Amino acid sequence: MQSTLARKLRVLRAERGLTLRKAEELTGVDKDTLSKIERGLRHPYDVTLSKLARGYGVPVEDLLEEPIPSAEASQEMGRLEEERIEADSPKDRQTWGRVLASVRERQGEVEAKVEELVALPAHSKADLYQVKWALDEAQDCLNTLMLALPGSHRRHSGGRDKIAIDNLLAVDPDQWEEVGKAERFYYDIVERLAEAGLVELKERT
Repeated sequence: MQSTLARKLRVLRAERGLTLRKAEELTGVDKDTLSKIERGLRHPYDVTLSKLARGYGVPVEDLLEEPIPSAEASQEMGRLEEERIEADSPKDRQTWGRVLASVRERQGEVEAKVEELVALPAHSKADLYQVKWALDEAQDCLNTLMLALPGSHRRHSGGRDKIAIDNLLAVDPDQWEEVGKAERFYYDIVERLAEAGLVELKERT
């Protein structure tokens, strides 16, 4: 349940384009505590769980609900999730601006964390949960921008979650440019962590 809850909280924050600092203001839960919960390092007390649910506007039961382990249930949940995200995805230019500003702030937090990790002395061990958080957050920034594009939606294929865009011509060039920057940011983070020996890159066949 803890890993499921951690993932749900990461998704909820990413969908809303919130930094940890903004999530702290919204929910009243300390950002360090929230970060640990999102990484599965601790389980929240009932009071904290209630604050998170209220802040994100979801029932507490949704956070605690376990997925039904059946192929049919997984497909149905995937379809419903796709429809919900497509309906909730911000498509107008004003919202795009807010999402972009939030993503840039989140990238600043990732940048600061990576600087801290790669600056550690060679003999000291880095917190692998922090490394994973930096990678996940950088990837979430890219996904958040992708879902903010006109006609974008999640598509579940082959057991993987992908983001599809129905009409590529509806996307403005400056939006494509920002998505490209977010993608380069993610790969730059991966490369820096790899150079520091904190992640291992493997070629895909």
